[in-house]
Amino acid sequence: MSADGERVSARMNDPTLTDALDEAAEEFGSRSEALRFAVRVALVDGEDAADDAAGALADLPMKARDGYEELVDYAGVGGRIELGAAESILAQKLNISTESVRHVALRPMRNADVIALHQGINQVTVVVRDADAVAGGEGDGE
Repeated sequence: MSADGERVSARMNDPTLTDALDEAAEEFGSRSEALRFAVRVALVDGEDAADDAAGALADLPMKARDGYEELVDYAGVGGRIELGAAESILAQKLNISTESVRHVALRPMRNADVIALHQGINQVTVVVRDADAVAGGEGDGE
């Protein structure tokens, strides 16, 4: 296997599987991410892989979870980062276009209440919330 990963392909003749994959692709951001997660859960880690994202992050698509972790690494829980900078960082980390960051990562994070947007006089910032506190119902009301 190369450093970039090994390409694996599969042909699906079952429309039920294809439809399920397409639905999962919307959630995970791509068919590849959906397949990686399915293989990891089914063949490698079992239920442990599904349990890795507990609490408020459990329902987030994979790209949004990865994006949240990147924001925590960059700004810390309770930290703030300018919206444009966050979009740029997430686009690079998640390997997606800057234009799709809001749809793929930021909107699901905001809907899960693990980030908030703060409108200042001169800029919009992303406020990184504590996912554990949000899951426990302890939202900070930002």
